[in-house]
Amino acid sequence: MRIKSLHIYGFGKWKDYSVTLDEFPLTVIMGDNEAGKSTIQQYLLFILFGLPPRKREFYQPKSGGSVGGNITVETEKHGEVIVERIHDRDLGEAICRLENGEQHGEVFLKELLGGISKTVYQSIYSFNAEDLLQLQRLTGDELGEVLLNVGLMGSDQIYETTKTLEKELDSQFKPKGRNPKLNQHLEKIEQLTKQRRQAEQEVGNYQQTLEKTEALNKEINELNERVEKERGYASQLSQLKKTLPVIQRFHQLKNVSQPENQLPDDAYDQMRHLQETILPLKSRLNAAAAQLQENREEAKYITSSRADYSYDEAEELLKLKTEYERNLENKNRLEQQINQLEGELETELTGSGISLDLAAYEFPFYLEEKWRSLREETRKLQADTVQWHEKERTLSQQKAQTKRQLEELKNESISEKEAERNSELIDFYIHSQTAASSLASKKSSTLFYAGAGLIFLTGWLLTFLTLETIWLLSGGILSLAVLVSMKLQSKEQGKSASQPVSKEAYNEAREKLQKYEQTKGEYLYLMENWKSVQQEEVRIEERQKQLDDRQNQLGNTIDEQYRDYPFLTKLHIDHWEKLYHLLRQLKGKQQSIEKIKEELHTCYKQLTGIEERLDGFFRACNWEDGQQSHLQRFTKLTDFHEQEVQKTKELKRLEKESMLLTAQKEKLEEELAPLYDQLDSLLHKAGAVDAEHFYKIVEHHQSKSKDWQEKQSVVQQVQLMLTEEEQHLFNVWDAPIRESDVLMEADKQEKVIEELKEKLSDCQKERADAEHQLQQLESSERLSELNHQYAAEREVFQEETKRWAAHKVALEVLKKTKEAYQHNYLPNVLKEASAYFSRLTAGRYTAINLDRNAGKIRVKDAAGQYYLTNELSRGTADQLYISLRLALAKVLSGHQQVPFIVDDAFVHFDKSRLNVMLEIIEELANTQQVILFTWRRDLPEQLESPQSVWLNS
Repeated sequence: MRIKSLHIYGFGKWKDYSVTLDEFPLTVIMGDNEAGKSTIQQYLLFILFGLPPRKREFYQPKSGGSVGGNITVETEKHGEVIVERIHDRDLGEAICRLENGEQHGEVFLKELLGGISKTVYQSIYSFNAEDLLQLQRLTGDELGEVLLNVGLMGSDQIYETTKTLEKELDSQFKPKGRNPKLNQHLEKIEQLTKQRRQAEQEVGNYQQTLEKTEALNKEINELNERVEKERGYASQLSQLKKTLPVIQRFHQLKNVSQPENQLPDDAYDQMRHLQETILPLKSRLNAAAAQLQENREEAKYITSSRADYSYDEAEELLKLKTEYERNLENKNRLEQQINQLEGELETELTGSGISLDLAAYEFPFYLEEKWRSLREETRKLQADTVQWHEKERTLSQQKAQTKRQLEELKNESISEKEAERNSELIDFYIHSQTAASSLASKKSSTLFYAGAGLIFLTGWLLTFLTLETIWLLSGGILSLAVLVSMKLQSKEQGKSASQPVSKEAYNEAREKLQKYEQTKGEYLYLMENWKSVQQEEVRIEERQKQLDDRQNQLGNTIDEQYRDYPFLTKLHIDHWEKLYHLLRQLKGKQQSIEKIKEELHTCYKQLTGIEERLDGFFRACNWEDGQQSHLQRFTKLTDFHEQEVQKTKELKRLEKESMLLTAQKEKLEEELAPLYDQLDSLLHKAGAVDAEHFYKIVEHHQSKSKDWQEKQSVVQQVQLMLTEEEQHLFNVWDAPIRESDVLMEADKQEKVIEELKEKLSDCQKERADAEHQLQQLESSERLSELNHQYAAEREVFQEETKRWAAHKVALEVLKKTKEAYQHNYLPNVLKEASAYFSRLTAGRYTAINLDRNAGKIRVKDAAGQYYLTNELSRGTADQLYISLRLALAKVLSGHQQVPFIVDDAFVHFDKSRLNVMLEIIEELANTQQVILFTWRRDLPEQLESPQSVWLNS
C-alpha cells in the first residue's frame, strides 16, 4: 500500500490543506519547529487507525470546522482507494471509496492494512528521536532486554509487560516469604483454624448433638418416603373402587366374539346407493346406442349424393378470386398514375427553363449540404474580407497615436541623472530631520512601509479594474523605490548632512521626482501598447494570407462543380440549393414512373396466370361456355363449391357427433362396470343370492357387531382409568372383583398410614429438641465470630489466588510467545540488522546475535570479540537500536507493504553516519514507501531523487 496524496479538511493547525506525494518512493517533509510536522504525522495515523472522541476534539481547528480529511492510497488488488474519516460522521468510522464506485467501511480498511493495529504500526513502521531519548534513560541490563524486544516486536512493550507481571507476582506470593499478600492470608487462616478448634472443645458435646440431629433427619426422610408410598397404594385402591362397575360389565361381555362375516358398517347404505346409481346410467347407455345408429344411416345417404370433381383444385382457385379482383383494380389504377406522372414531369421541365437529361445525372444526398456550404463559405469570405480591412485601418490609427504619445512623454520628462540628484537631495533633507529624534525616525519608517504598501495596492487595484499589467508594474517599481530610499536612510542615520537643504528645495525636488516616476510609468505603459500593436500587425498579415488561401480553395471547388454539373454555370451560387430540391423532386418522379411500370408488368403477369388456371379447370370439368367472362366463371365455381362444402361439413358434423356418442357409450359402460363389481362383491361377502337376501343378512350382522363394539369400549375405559401397573396389581382381566374386598383393603391401608404418621411426629419432636440444643451451643459469640472471620479470610484468599494464577498464566504465555518470535523472525531480523549496524559503525562491529543461554543481545567487533549491550556506548546503542528497527521493518515488509514513517530519528548523527543512514533509508525506499519528517533543509540535497515538501510555519 502506498499513500499518493492527502487532503486535510481540518486537523489542529491545518485546515483545507493538501499534499501530493507524486510517484517518488521517498518523500521528505521539512519544516521548522511548530510548523506542524507532528500534526501531519498524527493526521496520517488518525485516518488509518482512528482516534477516541476526546483525542479527536483535541485536534479541533481553532477557526472552526470539522476534524477530518482523506488520503488516496494505491493498492495492488483494488487500485486507487480514497480513505475518508470525519470526526462527527458515523462515530468517526472510516469510509473507503474504490475506483468502480464501491464503498466500504472500517473492516475493509483493516483488511488493506493487513490487520495491523496502531500500536503495532508505530512499533514496527515508525520511530522518532523520542524513542532514542527513552533508550538513554535505561540501565545496562535493562538496555539489553529492551533491544532484544525491539528485535522481536519493534518496541519495548514485551520488556515492560514482563517486568510488570514479575513484580506483581512477587508482591502476591513467595514460597518462603512473609510480606506478600498470599503469604499473609495463609498465616492468618492457620491462626483462625487453631482458635476455632479451641472454641469447639470448650463447647463440649456439640459434635454428638450434631450427629444425633443428622440421624433423626435421615429417619424422618425414610418415614416420609414410606408414608408417600402407602398413600400411593391407598390412591390406587380408591381408583379401583371407581372402576368396579366398568370391570363388572367387562366380565359380563367377556364371552362375546367378533362376527365372522366382515361386512362394513354401512353395507346396507352401500347396497342402496349402488342400486340408485346404476339405474340412470343404464337408461343413458340405451339412449346413446339408439342415436348412434340414426347418425350412421344419415351419413350414408349424404355420401351417395356428392359430385365427383377436384375439390382441392376448386378450393385453391377460389382463394385466387380475391387476388384476381385486386389485380384488376391495381392495373387500372397504375395505368392512370403513369399517365398523370408523365404529364407532370414534362410540364415542370418545360417551366424550369433548363434542358437536361435526368437519367444522365445523379443527385446524392450530400450534394445539398455541399452546395449550401459553398454558398455559406462565399458569404463568410466576403464578410471576413470587409472585417479585415476595418481592423487594418483601426490598427494604423492606433500605431500613429501611440508613436505621437511616446514622443510627447520623452520631451516632457527629466533625465535620469537629474532624477538621481533630486533623490539624493530628498534623502539629505530626510536624514537631517530624522537625526533630531529616534521617535520621529520610527514613525518615518512606519510611514515609508505604509506608503510602499499603499502604492503597490493601488497598482494592483488598477490592474484588476483595467486588466492592464502596466499599473501593477508601475506600483511595484514605486514601492521598490520607496523601500530602497528607506534602506539608504538607515545606512546614513546618525550622519549629519554636508550642507543644509531648505524645505522649498525639498518640495520642488519631490514634485519633480514624483512627476518623473509618473511619466516613467506612462512610458512603460505606452511601450507595452507599442509591442501589442506590432504583434497585431503580424496577426493581420497572417489573416490576409489565410483569406487568400480560402479564396483560392473556394474557386477550385466551384470550378469542380461546374465540370460535374455544366447547367450550374447559368445560375448564381445563391440559387444552387433551390435548384437541388427541384432536381431531386423531378428525379424522384422519374424513378416513381419506372417503379410503377414494373409493378404494372407484374400485375399483368399475375392476371394471365390466374385466368389460364381457371380455364383449365373448366375444361377438365366439361363446363366450357365461351360467352362467360372470367369473373362470371369465378361466380359459378363459387356457388357449386359452396354446396359441396356444405355436404362435407354435414358429414363431418355427423362423424364428430357419432364419435362423441361412441365415447359417451364407452364411458357409461366403464362407469357401470365397477358398480356391477361392487354389487357382486357385497353379495359375495354377505353370502347372499340377491339384494333382498342381502338386506336380511345385514340386519343380523349389525346386532352381533353392536355387542362386540361395546366390549371393546369397556376395555378402553378400564385402560384409561387404571394404569398398566394397577391392572396387573389387581388382576382385573382374569376374574371379577368384589366390592367388599376392595373396601376392606382400603380400611386396612388407612390404619397403616396413621401408625406411620404417629411415628413421624415423635421423630420430628426429638429433632426439634436437638436443633434447639445446637442453637444454644452455636450462640456462643466467640465461635460465631471465629467462623465468620475464617469464611471471610478464605474468600479473600481465593480471590487473591485467582489473580495470582491469572498473572502467572499471562507471564507463561508471554514467555512462549517471545520464544516463538525468537525462533521464527529474530534470525532474519538479526541478519539484516547486522548489515545495517556494520555500515553505521564503519565496520567496527560486524555481527549481531542472540546469546540463547542468557537470553540477551550481543554484538561482535571486527576482532571477533563479543560485547553485551551494557558494555556499549550510548551512541553505539542508539545505532544498534535503529539497525534493529529498520531490519524488523524490512523483514515484515515482505508480508505487508505499508508506508515507513521516520521523524528526526537521527538528527544528532555526525556527518559520516548521517550519510550512511540516508543511504540505508534510500535502499529501504526501493521496497516500500518512506516518509521522512525533519527540520533540516539540507537533507533533500544529500538524497538522490526524493520529493520534498516544505511546511510554512
